[in-house]
Amino acid sequence: MDIYVNKVWITVIAAVCWGLAANSGEYLIGQKHMEAVQLTCIRLIAAGAILLVFAAVKHSDILSIWKQRRDRIELLITGFIGFGACQAAYFLAIRFSNSGTACVIQNMAPIFILVCTLFMEKRGPRTVEIISIAVVLAGAFLLTTHGNLGSLAISPAGLLMGLISAAAVALYSILPARLMDKFGSLVTTGWSILLGGLILLPFGGLGPLHGNMDGGAWAMLLFLILVGTVTTFGLYMWSLPYVGAFTASVVCLLEPVVASFVTVAIFGTPFMWADYAGIAGVLAGLLILTVLGGRHGE
Repeated sequence: MDIYVNKVWITVIAAVCWGLAANSGEYLIGQKHMEAVQLTCIRLIAAGAILLVFAAVKHSDILSIWKQRRDRIELLITGFIGFGACQAAYFLAIRFSNSGTACVIQNMAPIFILVCTLFMEKRGPRTVEIISIAVVLAGAFLLTTHGNLGSLAISPAGLLMGLISAAAVALYSILPARLMDKFGSLVTTGWSILLGGLILLPFGGLGPLHGNMDGGAWAMLLFLILVGTVTTFGLYMWSLPYVGAFTASVVCLLEPVVASFVTVAIFGTPFMWADYAGIAGVLAGLLILTVLGGRHGE
């Protein structure tokens, strides 16, 4: 139980970093006018390269993962579809709908992960899993929509892209488990993130850097790469073997809570009743999952 809770806290840190990354990306795209796909390519390629350097310094053979055919296939699927398609589909979901709608749909990733987990373990869902995911998703919904159903603009294309994004999150949370066990999380995550950035290059990552790149923008970009990508994905992927993909994905729904607090602190945006209710829901669901889930061997 204690070990489980300690590992969950690693995922909590990753979720906090994800929330900070959301604010950083919003600042760079909204205030500094960086192009979204280009920014995604930069953060993924730079973060993947940094993680691989870390792995090489630890005397890991970072090229060994490419030697066996099965390893290559799983790595390419994780990188291209898991990370690359996830980012691309998420931005397309925003384009075809809006950011709140895209976030709500992508937050369905724990449902995909739970279904896959139940299938692989050949069992039915536990009560704690159903309750925790329902409470957390309700809280995340309130946070991202502020309780306003009218803010959800769901076109067929937006819904499809959002679901693809959620499925891709499930993919990169489950598929690389064997690779991480064999080659370590640094090598596997580094290559996966790097590949995800490279596959997006033809779709807007090439060419001169867009945006008003002053000192503040470069500082925020560096923060997004080191904290919002290297630290976030590094900790998240490292925690997966210990807490499980389902638990890790649910804990990471803390992201809108962190992003909301930062928005209030920096931009002075007032909280609505739905925001308070959403935060309470997310925290309550995570408490249920962390305390009771540990007792059931999650």
